[in-house]
Amino acid sequence: MDELVPIGEAARRVGVATSALRYYEERGLVHPARWIGGRRWYGREELRRFAFIRMAQQLGFGLEAIGTVLNGTGRSWREAVDRQLRELDERITQAEQARHLLRHARTCPEERPWQTCRHVLAELDAWLAGGRGPGPRPRPAPVGRPWEPAPEDDPVTRFQRWREEVAAAGVRYPDAMVLATVDDGGVPDARTVLLAGVDQEGLRFFSDQRSVKAAQLAARPHAAVVFGWYVAGRQVRVVGAVSALPRAEAVTHFAGLGRDTQLVVHACHQSQVVSDHASLEAAYEQIRARWPAGEPVPAPEHWGGWLIRPHRWEFWRQRSDRLHDRIRYRRSDQGWIWERLAP
Repeated sequence: MDELVPIGEAARRVGVATSALRYYEERGLVHPARWIGGRRWYGREELRRFAFIRMAQQLGFGLEAIGTVLNGTGRSWREAVDRQLRELDERITQAEQARHLLRHARTCPEERPWQTCRHVLAELDAWLAGGRGPGPRPRPAPVGRPWEPAPEDDPVTRFQRWREEVAAAGVRYPDAMVLATVDDGGVPDARTVLLAGVDQEGLRFFSDQRSVKAAQLAARPHAAVVFGWYVAGRQVRVVGAVSALPRAEAVTHFAGLGRDTQLVVHACHQSQVVSDHASLEAAYEQIRARWPAGEPVPAPEHWGGWLIRPHRWEFWRQRSDRLHDRIRYRRSDQGWIWERLAP
């Protein structure tokens, strides 16, 4: 029988967060081979699909094109591949030009080839004249028609679309978000956590319920988060009320974490002062001995999750003329209302 691995191990092998794998499932690109005890398990075929998705994203494929190839839907998958191959050929040509220039500069007898070597200067001038670059990279939106939400847009739909686009552009950790809370003295506190899921109800994340942020959220159940996709010229801000998620959701989420993460959650009291790193290693070894390899690690009582119910979203998109797009959604009795803000 084909070896089956849980979602945490699948994420480790693919090299992404478990939330990314769940997002691929939402898009219908991959389905678990089996559900066992409420947990997702994947076989070799599913792992290969995950690997193809990541490889294709790194090469510039969008998720629509990936779905075309994997599922045979939409336009011909051969057309999608041909289009990507043309783009890759262009990148290879650009990379070869850059390599040639750098090799010449490395062996050039001139003291400062970037200033005095005629060959290097001619290459750089040609590069500028042709509008070429060392490879594709996110750029600010060009000056032109400002961005406005489509009539069918709501903030959740817009966020999911942007998250897909930045992931396809190769932005690392697209689900990383800065979570801001307030302490007992009214002083703001912030740290980075991982988004575990988003839908019309709100944004979900999980952590140690004994942590500083957990205490702050219990005392003042409101939070703000920021997704800083700066290399793609995007930022998303969210503000909303926070409530604890049901225990069952926390248990299910914990089951999908990588084994090392599960053991660390048991071994460490998050935010607590420790005497030295050796004490952390000793606690970790005790937990690892308690649940040897192959045995499932249960969710501890202190593992929990939170739901942020947004009442405000703000989307920022960079423009090359510095008149950046800022669109804010406010919740009202009639639904979401959007308005433009000055940059």
